[in-house]
Amino acid sequence: MSTRGEMLAEWVVDLRGIVERHLAGTPEAALHWRPARETNSIADTVWHIARWLDLVSMWLQNGAPERQHWIADGWAERTGYDPRGIGTDGLGAISGYSFAEVEMIPKLRADQLLAYTAAVCDDVIPRLRAADDATAKRYKGVVQGTFAHVGEIASLRTLFERQTPG
Repeated sequence: MSTRGEMLAEWVVDLRGIVERHLAGTPEAALHWRPARETNSIADTVWHIARWLDLVSMWLQNGAPERQHWIADGWAERTGYDPRGIGTDGLGAISGYSFAEVEMIPKLRADQLLAYTAAVCDDVIPRLRAADDATAKRYKGVVQGTFAHVGEIASLRTLFERQTPG
């Protein structure tokens, strides 16, 4: 265990709580709404956060791509969506996606997004806690980046709530 790994694990604990609160208060109509063409929705953004943490967990265990929760827990099979090979470095986490590829991400309900996020967080938190400083340092930027997306979720919800009818 390292101080850095413990800090990152605590950030993910906080992140999970924040995402859960945001999704609990988000109307279904807002979940897949986009303020403009070629922008992400709240659901896309939550999925993106969970995907990156899923990848970090896989990397921390030196696991094969099939160990990702999206694959191992049956999400790919149930939704018919396998993100492997898409986007930047074929990571399948929205980064480097074309808008057409973003539109192919399954339209999960809030409870489904919460279930996927919870499984990923439950897995990555102890792995981060167990990581040595050098390993934890490698993933610091990913975990930090997730918090920027929390602001994106809040902004999207505000834009949805303030849109002019008609």
